[in-house]
Amino acid sequence: MSPKLSIELERDVMFKSIFDDNQSPFILRGKLIFTPSTPIKVQNINLCFKGSLVMRKGRIQSCITTLIDHKWDFHQNLKLFCAGEYVYDFELALPADLPDSLYVDYASIQYHLKAMVETPLFASNLKTDREVYIHQDIGAMMSAVCNTHIENTWKDMVDYEIIIPKHEYIPSDTIPITFKHNVRGGSCKLISVWAGVYEITTYKDPGDYPAGVNCCINRFVSTLLKNISRDAVSSTLSLGIDRSYKNVHFDSTSSYVEVSHQLQTKITVELDGRIRHIKARLPICIVRKINNRVTHNAVAPVEIELLPEYEAIHEDNPPSYPESLGYPDALDYPDPLNYPSIPHAVSI
Repeated sequence: MSPKLSIELERDVMFKSIFDDNQSPFILRGKLIFTPSTPIKVQNINLCFKGSLVMRKGRIQSCITTLIDHKWDFHQNLKLFCAGEYVYDFELALPADLPDSLYVDYASIQYHLKAMVETPLFASNLKTDREVYIHQDIGAMMSAVCNTHIENTWKDMVDYEIIIPKHEYIPSDTIPITFKHNVRGGSCKLISVWAGVYEITTYKDPGDYPAGVNCCINRFVSTLLKNISRDAVSSTLSLGIDRSYKNVHFDSTSSYVEVSHQLQTKITVELDGRIRHIKARLPICIVRKINNRVTHNAVAPVEIELLPEYEAIHEDNPPSYPESLGYPDALDYPDPLNYPSIPHAVSI
């Protein structure tokens, strides 16, 4: 049998609550396990932990910034290792300000452990690696200061509420959305409810990157439309989130890239022969699935007197959305709506 080399971690997701002291370090702990099945000569056994930021501009040009680089040398002299198991413990205090792991269209922040058992000439070196994720609980702060419930009245004609159960979701989740709508009277008629997960990615200049990289990319990653039944006082939507990490990105906040999400909603009504839209938004988080982690639900409540971070927007004109939103070609409206494409990138 061939010799084996493996990395075992106490946890491969370095999870930190936003309420923790900024000076508190992450502690990376684990074991490097070398298991030769027969006697073997070894020159060197080492382990490296490295974090890198890669900013891409086009298909070829990129800029790589090293965020952290640490090395352990467990053995440095030529020695014959007998068959058996050799365990090397390691530990590293990581700076609390290391940015979150992320992968977006034009940037990535990744952390890896790479181990190598170096053998003499003419023998193959033994290598292994393991990715480490750094994740900060943005949802904890959102739960403390943001609402999951909007209640308002539109033009003294429609009382409405929009309710979601929580802020935090993972790819492949379904967001259950409850709309409550009551027409007070007059010529106003309810038509449909709509919801979409809106992703905002802001790229920042890391310092030595060429000018012009700063931009903001906004897009809908999932949408859903449903007609309102006659005389209905409530409607529900089950809005699915794409399970592909390439299509929906995780929330992240750093000095290099920021990713955030909103749940945007719209109640469409007909008033005096014209189509109107009652729009609102709620902040949500798309996070990495972490097994056996302490979620923000276990964080003690923090008393912060802030206004809810949502906007209720009342406009007469329909918004512009990408063609991929999946609206039907024609609805039973007096004036069918067309939704032209919008650019994906906006310079800032």
